[in-house]
Formats: sequence, C-alpha cells, structure tokens
Amino acid sequence: MAIPLLAVPAIAAAQRLGSRVLREGMSGSDVRTLQQDLTKVGLSTPAVGTFGSKTETNVKRFERKHGLKANGIVNAAFVAKLEESVSSSLQEDTVKSTNSTKSKSGGSTGGAGPTGGSGTTGTTGTSSSTYDIPQVPHNGQSAHLGNRVLREGDEGHDVRVLQDFLSLAGYSTQISGTFNSPTEKSVETFQSDQGDSPNGVVSYALAYDLRVAVAQMQNVRYESAHLNSEGLAVAPADAPTVVKEIIKAANSIAHKPYIYGGGHQSWWSAGYDCSGSTSFALHFAGLVSAPEDSSEFETYGSGGRGKWVTMWTNAGHVYMQIAGLWFDTAAQSSANGNDRWSNVRISSPDGFIERHPDGL
Repeated sequence: MAIPLLAVPAIAAAQRLGSRVLREGMSGSDVRTLQQDLTKVGLSTPAVGTFGSKTETNVKRFERKHGLKANGIVNAAFVAKLEESVSSSLQEDTVKSTNSTKSKSGGSTGGAGPTGGSGTTGTTGTSSSTYDIPQVPHNGQSAHLGNRVLREGDEGHDVRVLQDFLSLAGYSTQISGTFNSPTEKSVETFQSDQGDSPNGVVSYALAYDLRVAVAQMQNVRYESAHLNSEGLAVAPADAPTVVKEIIKAANSIAHKPYIYGGGHQSWWSAGYDCSGSTSFALHFAGLVSAPEDSSEFETYGSGGRGKWVTMWTNAGHVYMQIAGLWFDTAAQSSANGNDRWSNVRISSPDGFIERHPDGL
C-alpha cells in the first residue's frame, strides 16, 4: 500500500534580480539587490527591499541616462544595462585604487595626465568622470548650458537654452533669456521629479540631467492620443505633463456649443469660438495668459510644426492637432455629436500659418 505524501508548505525562494519584472509597490530580495546596484552606480537608494517612490525616481534617472524608456519599470533590458554599469563601475574603482596605491608608494603611473585649470587630473570621457568645469562670470555671455551655475536673476544664451530644454522635457517655460520666477518654478518642478531637493538652482549636475531628459524624450517614439466612448481625448501615458493639461482643458469644453466671440470676455462661457477654444486649452496648461484671436496666434510661439502640438491659424480661423488628434470647431457637426475632437482632419491646411508652443 502506497504511503500518502504529506503536504509540505512551500518555502518562498529568494528572488534573483531579473527573474521578474519589477515596479513600484513590489517587495523582495530582488528589489533589495536592485537598490544596492543603483547605489553602486551613483544613484543612492536605501536597500529596504520595497520598491517605493525613491527607487522609482532613481530607476527613471538610470533609464534616461542610458537611453531606455523612462517608465520606472525594471525589465530584462534594464537589468542587463544595470549589471553592465555595475561591472564598469567596479572596474573603474579597481583602477583608481591601484593608481592610488602606486602613487603613495612612489611607483610610476605611466606619466601624468592632462590637468585642468585647478590642477586636477583631466577627465577620461567616461560617464563617471568628474568634470572640472570653470566658473563663468555672470555677464550674460555664457554660450553653453552647463558652463556655470544658473539661478534667478541670471541672463544669457545659456538661460535661453535652459528654458527651451525645460519646455522640451515637458515643463513649459517662456524663452526670454532671463532667469525669472516662472523659470525658477519650472526648475523646481523638474528637480522634484528627479528626486532632488527643489531649490531652483541649476547646478552642473542638474544641467546634465536635463540634457539627458531631453535626449531621452527626443529618442522615444510616443503613441498617439485616442478618443474614448464619450468623444473625449485620452492622452498618451508618456506625454509631457503640459500636453496632458492641454488635453484635460480641451476636454472640459469639447462639447460646448460654438458661439462667435465666446471665451474672449471671460474664460468661463456658455460657448466658445475657434480662437476662444484654442486659448482656453492653452491657458489652463499655462501657455497663454489672456485670450488671443486667430490673427494674434499667427505670431504665437514658434514657427512650423511641433512634436506634440501644432496650430494652423490665419485671420479667420485657428485649430490644433494635439498628440495626433484634431481639436477644431469645424468638427462640430451633427454627425460628430457637437464634439471639437476628431480622429481625422476637418479644416484644410491651405492658407494657414503653422505655429506651435515653444518646446512642444
């Protein structure tokens, strides 16, 4: 007679990093390994074994730096790149330790390397190198973002680049060349999203992080917005915050009737005309301070098509394409359910000037 086997409680095996996809809210030994490895590559992360907001922030920073999709999800591609970075970091630490030992013992290091202005050893060109960037006088003549620390009150071409890059990264900022209060607010928001303390000061490291963020956004292929069952737009998950705000505002008036002059006397109106609708959507995303008519939009923002938002405007009409969807009062027909949103183009581009919000 066969002896029945006793049921043995399953013992949870330790998870190896890479054995499953990780995201915020998960726990385990693989999460702790992830946090330890992030710290090894310079992204200080408490090894608590729980995937919290700090871990997600550092995962996104690593993704941006290495050209991965910045979604905070740790998949096989992420783990492979992280392991490669940890290995590289350990090799560099070994070399530094060896050179330091030789230097203390009087051994030859193979000749002195180039030195910077402060007499420090020149950089090797690796991502972990410490760059000795000289201070540039605050005289408005600095040509490159990252050549000096920027703060409120500074002026110059590098400030214009900063403002442009902030907008490209999804933090809409007027390009004026003057580091004003709105620019400081955008910097603080970017710092918070990076997991840094928001002090509004653009350090060398923050300028680098911003360049990485912009490069990442320019290399990512974004999905388009789509219409839900109510005829309202659903923004792509990876869209910049400012684009989501435009769509949210446009949704709130999408089914309001067309009224000539509507939206120009007050933001809150029983109906809106074409320029009133466009102004409303842009205003509640922080992109215009007062309603503009279609003629005024001919000089708005920057010329040509934008990556996320493009406006077609002339003396008589203005409409937009936002994340692939059309927002146009000409779409308000009985067949379209009085909805400004449309999957297809309604108005012809002939005779219109193309403009887009700066950075979008």
